[in-house]
Amino acid sequence: MKIDLSALFWQPESRLYQACEWLNQHLFCLLTSTICLICLLPSYFLGDQLFQLDELETQIPQLQAHNQQQQSLLDSLKAYQSKQQNAQNVLKINQQLNNLATQHHAKITQLQWQFEGEKTIALVVLGKTSALLPLVQTLNQQPHFQFKQLTFHKQPNYQIQLTALLLIKDFK
Repeated sequence: MKIDLSALFWQPESRLYQACEWLNQHLFCLLTSTICLICLLPSYFLGDQLFQLDELETQIPQLQAHNQQQQSLLDSLKAYQSKQQNAQNVLKINQQLNNLATQHHAKITQLQWQFEGEKTIALVVLGKTSALLPLVQTLNQQPHFQFKQLTFHKQPNYQIQLTALLLIKDFK
């Protein structure tokens, strides 16, 4: 190693000698720039992260307002879907009652839904006794109907009017 260093100093035209000479002349500038790079680069990244954090903190209220708006929209859509489902259930039950009445040769004269408190149907059916008693029996066997009140009234032309108040079970 000693021979290599002495050979370096004996040949000032070599590139290695010129590089060592340049390092020797500009050592202060190199050390200063290295220290600045070591100190300033992390502080730059820290400042950038703090700036991004401030931007995110300013976006939080906007995002919360947007989230609240989306939540209210979702709630209204769920309420609309629930109303649509209720309407479909009402149509389905109305259709089922009409089918049962036509099967038993009876005529529904009034069908009124009540949604306050218990879900009930006020039902008025006109027909003959031989048709209404099997209809009552069929309605009693249905799993989602329960009689709350049941009355028969004699009508002219040998017909009977059935007035029933049906409770609806498992209605959503």
